[in-house]
Amino acid sequence: MTAANGSAEAVVKSNDVAKAVWAEIVKLRDEIPPPPAGGLYPDDKAAKAFQAADAAVASLCGVPREQMLEGFTQLVEGSRLNDLLNALVASEGHPALQHSCLMVLCGVASLQQAHVAITERRDVLQALLKALASPTAHQISPEGSVGEDDLQINPSVGSAICLNSLLVSCGGLGEDTINVWQELDALSAITSALESHSVFEGGGDEDVLPAMLFGLATPLLTNFQQQQRARQELQKQQQQQQQASEASKATPPAGEQGGETATPPPDTASKKEDATAGAGAVVDAETDKASRAARQRLAEAFLRLLAERREWVARSLAMAANASPTDLSGGGATAAAPVTINNLLVNSLAHADLLGAFTRLTPVRLRAQAVAAARQCETDGTFAPGFGAQLARLLGLGGQQELNRRMAGHTVQKIKNKEAARAANIKCAMCGKRQGNASGGAKFKVCSRCQVAMYCSGECQKAHWKTHKMECRRAS
Repeated sequence: MTAANGSAEAVVKSNDVAKAVWAEIVKLRDEIPPPPAGGLYPDDKAAKAFQAADAAVASLCGVPREQMLEGFTQLVEGSRLNDLLNALVASEGHPALQHSCLMVLCGVASLQQAHVAITERRDVLQALLKALASPTAHQISPEGSVGEDDLQINPSVGSAICLNSLLVSCGGLGEDTINVWQELDALSAITSALESHSVFEGGGDEDVLPAMLFGLATPLLTNFQQQQRARQELQKQQQQQQQASEASKATPPAGEQGGETATPPPDTASKKEDATAGAGAVVDAETDKASRAARQRLAEAFLRLLAERREWVARSLAMAANASPTDLSGGGATAAAPVTINNLLVNSLAHADLLGAFTRLTPVRLRAQAVAAARQCETDGTFAPGFGAQLARLLGLGGQQELNRRMAGHTVQKIKNKEAARAANIKCAMCGKRQGNASGGAKFKVCSRCQVAMYCSGECQKAHWKTHKMECRRAS
C-alpha cells in the first residue's frame, strides 16, 4: 500500500469517527432526556451514548495531528459547529450531553474557524465558566448501578481544558475577548475551581488542572494590571487639564472698554466634563476595589491549594514543564525538572504583582503552611532545594532565621494552643468571669450590636446595658 493510499484511508477513518461522535451527541440531545433535578438517569442509554462518544473522540486524538485536525474539521462542518455550541449552552442539567460537547470542543478549539466562533459567542463562554466554577462529580450511570458500572464525570475538567485550548491555540485570545472574560467574572470562576479542589481526586485529565488554572488566570491578571495603569494615566491627564483650566480662569481677558475685566459666561461645558470625570472616578474606584478583592481571593486560593494538595500541584507543574511525573516520584527527579517547576510556580504566583500586592495580605498561618508544603516537596524531590526559602521571601516571611521563627510559631499544635489560650482568657464584661472557668466549657456570647463586649449569660448582658449602651453606640 502506497503512502498516498494510507493517508487517504486514514482520512476516511477520521471522517467515520467524526460521524460516529456526532451521532452520539445528536442522540443525547434529541432522544435522551436529562435526569430529574438532583436525580440519576433512569436507564443506561445516556451512559452508553457518552461512552461511545468518549471512545470515538479518544481514537480521533490517537492519530497523527494532521489526520486528527481533519477529523475534527469534519465533525463541525457546515452548521454542526453552531449546533454543537447551542447544545452546550442548553446542556445544563444534562451532564452526559454537557461533557460530550466539552470533549469535542477541546479538540475543535484549535481550528481557526471554530476558535473564532467560540470566542465570539458570549453565551458559550458563560456556559464554560459556569461549569468551571461549579466542579461537581455527576453520576451518569443509571440508578442502582454500583462498582465498575458507577460512571462519574466532572464537566469542570472539560471546561478548563476547553478554555485552555482557546487560550493557547490560534494565536491566543485578543484584547476584546479577554475583556469579555473579565466582564463575565472569569477570575472568580477560576478561583472557585481552586477553592473546590477537594472535589478533584487527581489522575488522568485532572492532573493538568492546577497548571491550567494558573495559566488561565495569567492573562486576566495582566489585563487587570494594564487597565489599572491606563486608568491612572487617564486620571493624571484629567488632573493636568483641570489645573490648566483653573489657571486660565484665574487670569480672565481684559474688557474692550477702559481696560475693565469682562466676566466670562458660565462654562457649562466644563462643568459637565468635571461631573463626567467625577462619575468616572467613582466607577474606576469601584472597579479597582472589585479587582483587588478578586485578586486577593485568588491569592488565598493559590496558597491553600499548595498547602493542602502539594503532590497534585507538583504533578501538574511537572506535566506543564514537559517532565514526566513518574520521574519526579520517589526522589528520582533530575536536577533540571524541579528547577523548571519552581520557575513555573513562582511566575504563576508572582505574576502581575500577585504575591507582592495580595498574597502578603493573606493570613500568616496560610503562608506558613504553603511554605511548609514547598519544603516537603523539596524533601520529596519534586521541588529543587531552596524553593521553600525563595517562596518564603516572596510571601514576606523573611529570610531563613525569620522563617524558622515564624514557622515555629505556626505549627498546627501551637496554633491550636494559642487559640485555646485566647478563648480561655475572655472575660465577661459584667461579672468578670473568664470563659476558661465557665461550667461545661460554655462559650461566651458577643454583643450583637458592637461585636466587642462579651457576656457569660443573658442576665449579665441585661444588667450591664445601662453602663455599656453609650460605648456600644459609639463602637457601632
